[in-house]
Amino acid sequence: MPSTLSPQEFMELAELETQEPLLSVYFPLDPSGVDLRAKKLQLKNVLNHVRSALESQKYPGAKAKVMLDALEDLEKHHHFLSPANAGIAVLASLSNPQAMKVLALDFRPEESVTLGARYSLTPLMRLFGFSRPRTVLAISEGGLRMLKGTARHLAPMALPESFPKDRDEVMKFEKASGLDPRDSTQHRSGRGMSYHGEGPKESVELEFTKRYYRAIGEALADILSEHETVLLAGVREQLALFRRLNPELPILSAELTGNFETQPTEHFEHRALSALAEVEQTENRLAVDEIRELGQDWWTIDLGPALKAARDGRVHQMYVNEASLEDSNLEELALEVLRHGGTLRTLNADQLDSPFLARFRWSNSPGSESNVPI
Repeated sequence: MPSTLSPQEFMELAELETQEPLLSVYFPLDPSGVDLRAKKLQLKNVLNHVRSALESQKYPGAKAKVMLDALEDLEKHHHFLSPANAGIAVLASLSNPQAMKVLALDFRPEESVTLGARYSLTPLMRLFGFSRPRTVLAISEGGLRMLKGTARHLAPMALPESFPKDRDEVMKFEKASGLDPRDSTQHRSGRGMSYHGEGPKESVELEFTKRYYRAIGEALADILSEHETVLLAGVREQLALFRRLNPELPILSAELTGNFETQPTEHFEHRALSALAEVEQTENRLAVDEIRELGQDWWTIDLGPALKAARDGRVHQMYVNEASLEDSNLEELALEVLRHGGTLRTLNADQLDSPFLARFRWSNSPGSESNVPI
């Protein structure tokens, strides 16, 4: 599973200073994810670059060897070996190489080696890119499948005991009593009794499908975290019925159609990630558009005003264009935003056409509709 960094962890790494240099290494892994020989060759090339960096700063040979030996051990590290990871980040102090921090990345970073007084962390801003929690639920009468994670990484999850295993579990007592699913159930219409047997009829089978879907909805509502949304998968007609019976759930309008009972997990995950990536791109574009529809006293794309506002604790949200992450000034701005409780999110160039966009907590303009902090 790809690594994550909380804003607090990011700030602690950014503000760390030691008497000896700090090493920051980023490198992509073999895109096939399975060729270990290719990975080891990549690591060897990275070690050569680190060796050159140490030699250029005339770092003592014995201490340099300790660092290089620690880096060589990466070939046994589970993040290095995992075929799921697209890249690796290594942060290490030359005063304590064995305590290096190894981060698994789900994006392919540019290969780089930096040796300096502080860590180079700008590439790690991408870890703030896709943080919204997501649940993917495949529904069928024969059972359920669940994935949880984000638009960048999903993992299968065993269903909690509160979920019905399948529709038969919901109707086991009635079936044991000899109830025939082909029978019909008579419904009353209006506020009173139906006359002469009139009123809508439904098969017992449909009635129990409804009970099954309501039970799923209740169990699902109990496990969702704040701001988490649900992507449904299944036969279109069944999903439409599930939506109608559970209007209170945060279900995305996008959905995966088909029978997922027997599909391989990898195929299920791939389709879900593709759909969620599109959902998140749409959400990000809408968020940017909504900010820019506000008066210009509520946002800025200029570094100077943004940095001053961030230091004053005024920046509520900051969106960063991934194509601009090489700008070291953005790291300083991002740290100020996080330090004062703001949020950071990286977007691709299709979603943001400026290097960054900072949204203020309040406006200093006396003519603004509201200058109350949010």
